[in-house]
Amino acid sequence: MIYIHPRSKQSMNLSSVQTEEDMERFHVGFEVWQDGALIQLDRALGWLTIDEREFLISGLTPDQFNKTFINSL
Repeated sequence: MIYIHPRSKQSMNLSSVQTEEDMERFHVGFEVWQDGALIQLDRALGWLTIDEREFLISGLTPDQFNKTFINSL
């Protein structure tokens, strides 16, 4: 599934979301997260990879995140 972040307008392939069942689980989990649950909880989006969850939160791709936070140390 290709997700386009609403603020950054960056896109990322969420490889954890491949089937129709995954897509439904994603939409339900996304709503749960938007309603206040922690993103890393399984009832929200805890089944996504760390990189995928970070992208949903910040809009930063893994490369952008590393350049911004890891390589700057």
